[in-house]
Amino acid sequence: SLTVNQAQFLVGSVRKGEHGTKGCYADSFIPKEERDRAIETGDNPQPIGFQKRYTVCNVDQCDGLPEALYEPPEPLPPCETIPHAETLIQATGADIRLGGDRAYFVPSEDYIQLPPQPFFHDPVEYYSTCFHELGHNADIRIMPS
Repeated sequence: SLTVNQAQFLVGSVRKGEHGTKGCYADSFIPKEERDRAIETGDNPQPIGFQKRYTVCNVDQCDGLPEALYEPPEPLPPCETIPHAETLIQATGADIRLGGDRAYFVPSEDYIQLPPQPFFHDPVEYYSTCFHELGHNADIRIMPS
């Protein structure tokens, strides 16, 4: 996905009549005045949060972009398992479904949805997210093997 400005920067364009998807970027910054104030008073500088909305389009909605943008992405790296974590997860007996790009617990259907491990920056993030979702289910019990 890319914005109209990004497409133009790449000497391409979004086709007329195409509709994009809304996105939101959130971050914070510390203004120079606040940094100066914090130095003078010895306080911690207070950041100011902001959000910026933008619209993105898929490369398939564009013309004139470099061919490299149309190539399929590289395959995800293989999973790195942590045996003790896997053993604990298996012992819960929880229904864990891999796929998508969000992690959540569905109480009405009693399952956990997790993105595949390569979606995460490292195995620890994957496992901590899995254990967080397991914590939402008060009915989970460790079953003897």
